[in-house]
Amino acid sequence: MKTTFSTTVALVSALAATMVSAERASTTRYADANVGACGCGSNGTPFPWQSKISDNVYTAAGSQKLYDAGGASWCGSGCGSCYSLTNTGERAGGAPGNTEGGPKGETIMVMLTNLCPAAGNDEWCSLPTNKHGMGAHFDIMQGVPGWDNPIVDFQPVACPGQQFGQCECASRSRVKRGIEGSTAANEIEA
Repeated sequence: MKTTFSTTVALVSALAATMVSAERASTTRYADANVGACGCGSNGTPFPWQSKISDNVYTAAGSQKLYDAGGASWCGSGCGSCYSLTNTGERAGGAPGNTEGGPKGETIMVMLTNLCPAAGNDEWCSLPTNKHGMGAHFDIMQGVPGWDNPIVDFQPVACPGQQFGQCECASRSRVKRGIEGSTAANEIEA
């Protein structure tokens, strides 16, 4: 087989693309009537879109690493950021041998609108890693049908739509994330 320079470059590029993998994180699900650390909602009631923005797009509370590594308690730098989560099929926690976390390969998107604090959540949200060996954690609002606390591969992505613009944090912060049709995952206002 004769290998040309362009074929070699293409093969190396393809290999490099597969080697750049997403990080791993644990997931859980929650439901509450609080506006969350990013100030989304009013009078203690989340906005309707917070339980599900659209098909396969949800909101979540992120662990400190995702929400704000600097330790802010309100309006962390991660508020309004979006991530793609791909289910590995493995389940974090649960009975020994129960590794079924849901449909392997299914991908959703989440927008961070809340903090999963380390204090009181050391099993899932502790620093630098949780009890399941993960450095990041997503607590998904209302959960995802068919998902049972799966381990996911995650990476940052651009946010859809403009829902986060309704959050109190977005109106008080100079940072906006993926709102008003922005194609950038993070955009700083001038």
